[in-house]
Amino acid sequence: MIIGFKGRWSYKQFNSTKLKKYHIKSFGLVDSTTGYVLNLLTYYGSDTSYNPDCDPDSGIAIKIFDTLLNGLGTGHYIFADRWYTTRALVDHLVAKNIYYTGIIQTNRKNFQARAKNPEAGTHGINIPKTTDEKIMCVSFKDKKAKNLSLWSQHVQQWNLCS
Repeated sequence: MIIGFKGRWSYKQFNSTKLKKYHIKSFGLVDSTTGYVLNLLTYYGSDTSYNPDCDPDSGIAIKIFDTLLNGLGTGHYIFADRWYTTRALVDHLVAKNIYYTGIIQTNRKNFQARAKNPEAGTHGINIPKTTDEKIMCVSFKDKKAKNLSLWSQHVQQWNLCS
């Protein structure tokens, strides 16, 4: 979540590719139905205060999600962009019984190569087999490869066509 800001503040960031070049970086937990912001975490660089119960050695995405989801409970569905999606985050949310859907960056580790790079020239859906029954990766390639990482507890109940 980027909040445009031109005032004086030491944590203001600059990105020449954005419409609002000067901004405050923040992470938000937003209800998809109403659009209400449920929780907001402002980024202060190394001074950002994450959830104290979070493991300090965990990745930044896990720290952000632990802070935003603190006290929310289980069984929720999270949709996030490619910046957050890591295998460690997906495994962390699986342990907390939280559903996650996100796009995979092709340079991320611990994801199958076939899920990140579908066969050239194929059109349609590619469902690579995973050893973990709780995670399903779906790749779709039309003109450009678009990859999704889906997690569900009920993968074995789905009837998937090949």
